[in-house]
Amino acid sequence: MYGSNREYLGFILGVNLGENLADVQLPTGVAVAVAGERLVDRGDRVIAPTISFGDILAMAREQTNGEVVAIN
Repeated sequence: MYGSNREYLGFILGVNLGENLADVQLPTGVAVAVAGERLVDRGDRVIAPTISFGDILAMAREQTNGEVVAIN
């Protein structure tokens, strides 16, 4: 998935059509849920035209109680 500035945001792990959510794993290892209406399928890639890398890190902090890096 690519963001508003054409930066790589992460890999789509799965899509929940019923909830209209996509689970995205960031390069840091953390996975976040992104609302489907914020995503655009371009055929060869998915973009999130309104999400920057800073935005996705803020989502990670909110959804994981402050964690932005996965620790094994």
